[in-house]
Amino acid sequence: MTRRIVLWVPELQQSLVPASSPLLDRLAGRGQRMKLVAAGPNLVVQQFEALGVPCPADSDCPAAALTALRDGLDPGTQAYWLRFDPVHLLAHKSQLLLMDPQVLCLTPDEARAFADTLNSHFAELGWQVVAARPDRWYLRLPQPIHIQTTPLAAVIGQDVDRQMPKGADALSWHVYLNEVQMLLHDHPCNQTREEAGLPVVNSVWPWGGGQLPHPLQGWWQSVAGDDPLLQSLGQLSGARAAAFPADVAAWVRALASGPHLLFYPEILETQEKLANFEETVLGPLIEALKSADIACLVLVAGMDEARSGMLTVLLERKQLHRWWRRARPFLSGQAIGEATDWRRLATAG
Repeated sequence: MTRRIVLWVPELQQSLVPASSPLLDRLAGRGQRMKLVAAGPNLVVQQFEALGVPCPADSDCPAAALTALRDGLDPGTQAYWLRFDPVHLLAHKSQLLLMDPQVLCLTPDEARAFADTLNSHFAELGWQVVAARPDRWYLRLPQPIHIQTTPLAAVIGQDVDRQMPKGADALSWHVYLNEVQMLLHDHPCNQTREEAGLPVVNSVWPWGGGQLPHPLQGWWQSVAGDDPLLQSLGQLSGARAAAFPADVAAWVRALASGPHLLFYPEILETQEKLANFEETVLGPLIEALKSADIACLVLVAGMDEARSGMLTVLLERKQLHRWWRRARPFLSGQAIGEATDWRRLATAG
C-alpha cells in the first residue's frame, strides 16, 4: 500500500514562529527542499489552488457557495452567494479596525434576530440573509454582482477602508454596507449586548461571492483539516473530506493508497504550540514514514518573506537515514530548491 501525505501548515512562517525547531531543521537537512509556486495572494485562493478548483480571473473565488454546502444549505447551481459574516469594527485613531470575530460569541437566537431585521429591510432587493451558524452568515442574491472582495481572515486587525469591495458595483455596495451598519446600530440585540458589556455587531463583512462550481475530479484521495472551505473543496473534487484527526497515527493506518492532504491551520507563535505540533502531528508522521506506513511525507509551510513561493520539504524513507547530512534552517527567509506545484506534490513531487 502506497500512501503519500502532504502536510500543509500555512502559518508555519519565519515571522510567526518564536524559535527554530531542531526537528524541522533536521528534516530540511535530510529531505529535498523545494519551492511550491503558488499564485494565491491569500489563503482562500491558495486552498482553491491546492484542490485544483479554478477561480475566476476577475472576481472572487466562490467560497461562500462552497461553505454554504458544508453548512447544510442548498446553494443550487445558479444562485449567487456571499459570505456576510458579523463583525465588530473598532475605531482607532483615524482607522476602523476589524476585530477577530471570535470576540463576539453570538448566540443562535441573536444571529437569527439580526438576520430577520436585515431580510425585512432589504426584501425588495431580493436579499436572503441566512445565519447558518452564529459566526457564519450568508447572503443569497437573485443575480450575480460585480465586486472583488477580501477574505475575512485577511482583514482581521486591519483598517477596513483599505479592504472595501472593489469593482463595477463597488459604490452601490458601499451604500448597502452603510445601511446595514445603521440597522445594526439600533438593533435591540446590540443594545442588550452593550448593557452587558459585550462587543456589539456593528457591521458585516462580505466576501467569497459566486456560484457553486461544478464538481470535478481532483488528485487527492482525502482531505483532512478543521476548515469548512477546505472540506467543501475536497468534497467538490471527489476527495473524502474530514476534520483534523485526533490521533494522527491511527488516521494514517486507516488511509487508502494514494495522496492525502492534511491541513494544520494553527499559528505556532509560542514554543509550547510548536512543541505540541511536533509531538502530536509531525512526530507521528515521521514514525509512519520510518515504519513504511507511508511512502512519502511532504511538508508545506507558508509563503516565504519575498512571497516567491511556499517553503516545502519532500522526505522519503531512505532519506531519514542520511545521518551525515547537517541540519539546515527550515524557516529561511526565501524558499529555495526545485519549483513545484500542488499537482506534482500529490503525484510525483
